[in-house]
Amino acid sequence: MLALGQWYQKQSVDESALRVEAILRMARAEACSQGRLIRLAFDPSSLCPSILWEPSPLQEPGRFVPHYGAWANDLPTDLLRFIRCRRTGQSAGRLLTYSDAKEPETPDGEPLQSITFMPDGSCDSAVIEVAAADGLDPRTGRIEINGVTGSVSLRMLTPTEQAEQREIDAQAQEAGQ
Repeated sequence: MLALGQWYQKQSVDESALRVEAILRMARAEACSQGRLIRLAFDPSSLCPSILWEPSPLQEPGRFVPHYGAWANDLPTDLLRFIRCRRTGQSAGRLLTYSDAKEPETPDGEPLQSITFMPDGSCDSAVIEVAAADGLDPRTGRIEINGVTGSVSLRMLTPTEQAEQREIDAQAQEAGQ
């Protein structure tokens, strides 16, 4: 017999993770079309993500304000919680402004680093992990962003797959990749 509640819960987590993936693509496109930096950043108190932009890069470089676009306000923070956002590769050690040095962490100590999208189509390489806000779905969504090409990919991982992927990530980080 089909458990409709479980099916619906899995679908809403999948759809929410897909929505995050689409918003990241929109952020990249917006940075290119507007010639401005666009940033996914996390509020230090609520740990909720938001889309910011740099409205006056020549007059006030490094000052980011909330983005006004409707798509930017559609992050599914009611259904998902962001459990990790870590820059990878060459982006891992880069700090753009002093405010980046104070980026928040989850209660588990995982970083929630900002991701910046550049006007040339590149961005910070990063891995974002999301999970169901209510904790009923044990899977996590893993969103990987390639900073050079701007490609964004999503995989839904079981707890076992997530543990294996975390081990791979730790080995890569130790190797300096």
